[in-house]
Amino acid sequence: MTKKRYNAIAKTRYIRHGGHSDFLHDPLDGRTTLGRAYQGDIEALTAHLGGQLTLPQRSLIEQATRLSLLASIAWAEILRAGLFSEGQTSPAFEVFLKASRDERAILQILGLERRMKSLSLQDILNEDNTD
Repeated sequence: MTKKRYNAIAKTRYIRHGGHSDFLHDPLDGRTTLGRAYQGDIEALTAHLGGQLTLPQRSLIEQATRLSLLASIAWAEILRAGLFSEGQTSPAFEVFLKASRDERAILQILGLERRMKSLSLQDILNEDNTD
């Protein structure tokens, strides 16, 4: 009897029978560079907004993070292949512009100003002792 190896099976199935997409529901693999960048950006934006998020805020942060990563990937492609391809701007440039605009719109919805984080006197005293 052979033991089934679960790590040998592809984790992502994009379209199942009936048209349901797993791609939208499967999280990024946190071991990859992309997965770590995604999680780090979500944590940074969450901290920027004070840590206590509503469900719509969390959804907007996830969307803004995906768009930010897409813009970064498109920018890297522009740097690698160049801005122009066959006399026209490269498709990566169009992707970069659209992702950047959409990300900016989401960040404006979330509010670009930094929110104050509430601290207790004990938190301030502990912070001063660590310096």
